[in-house]
Amino acid sequence: MLRGRDIKQYGYDFAGLYLICTFPSKHYDIDNFPAVRDYLLNFDKRKLEQSGTKDIDGIRGNNARKKTNNKWFETQDSIAYWDDFNKPKLAWNRIANQKIFGIVPEGIYIQDSMHFITGDHIEYLSAVLNSSLFCWLMNTIVGESAGGNAGNANNVKNLPIIQPTSEIEHKIIEYLRNNDIDYIDKLIFQIYSLNKEEIQFISSSSKL
Repeated sequence: MLRGRDIKQYGYDFAGLYLICTFPSKHYDIDNFPAVRDYLLNFDKRKLEQSGTKDIDGIRGNNARKKTNNKWFETQDSIAYWDDFNKPKLAWNRIANQKIFGIVPEGIYIQDSMHFITGDHIEYLSAVLNSSLFCWLMNTIVGESAGGNAGNANNVKNLPIIQPTSEIEHKIIEYLRNNDIDYIDKLIFQIYSLNKEEIQFISSSSKL
């Protein structure tokens, strides 16, 4: 499990935190996991029995609780898109003042203080959104404030992302793996056809 503070530019720092998921469809017998059972019973069992779990999908932002017939230890699994949390994703802390985007591999979950994107071109998106150009653009759109709307999903999904050619995407992936951040910036400037004056302005104004 990652928290917002664990997301770093292009990646993340794992703090050794884990999430226990016991989905009803798996038909777990809690008595087969006495350490987990006894840990959960340290909490108020009546609250655990009440209304399932919180929907923490960052992109959709739906925080409503839904009643279920699940057993007291079972996690809600009636959300159609829950498996998206298992996929490789690009995640960012929506309430932080610094807009940075980290690639999170499959099988690692994130907290509800974050949004994420799944699908194709994750590494390319990471390069574009972490670039000096888009760092400047995000700060221009939403400023450097922290809070609920600092990294709102709408501020990200409506950004003008140019679809890459295969050649450009391969270069981006190579630069990322070699940690050639300066080369990524230069390539993004080239993709968006910025002139020297514009590049100088962006480079002197952006804060990474």
